[in-house]
Amino acid sequence: MNSRTSATFLFACLVPAAVGCGGTPNKAVLEKKVKDGLAKASPQWKDVTYETRANDTVSAVGANRTVDGKTYWFSFTGSEGNGGVAVRGPGGEWLCKYRYDKAKEVSAEKMDGGKDEDIGKFRPLAAEFATACIAATS
Repeated sequence: MNSRTSATFLFACLVPAAVGCGGTPNKAVLEKKVKDGLAKASPQWKDVTYETRANDTVSAVGANRTVDGKTYWFSFTGSEGNGGVAVRGPGGEWLCKYRYDKAKEVSAEKMDGGKDEDIGKFRPLAAEFATACIAATS
């Protein structure tokens, strides 16, 4: 194989493996980055799921985390350094949500099934979750 053929092979075969069609990231690569990032942040993140939406431009990540003996579902949706985290309680009720712009929290509010104190209770974990998800998907 000459150098021109090698360069063509690298570009045609390896670049699309890391980047999806149209420049969108490869879902499998991003999923691994998200799972690795959450495991590094804390081994307590369990049952991590990853999917994409809006033609693979938005990441949707979910994971369980046990707090005070109860398991809560954390859900992240976002792209390009922005996104939100919502927390669902053991009974399926949505408790609170946080919005991040450029990886910094810009708003937090309780949801219909939550209490005012849920915002403070879950803030550190939501920030940890968002940070790992944003870092992996940006």
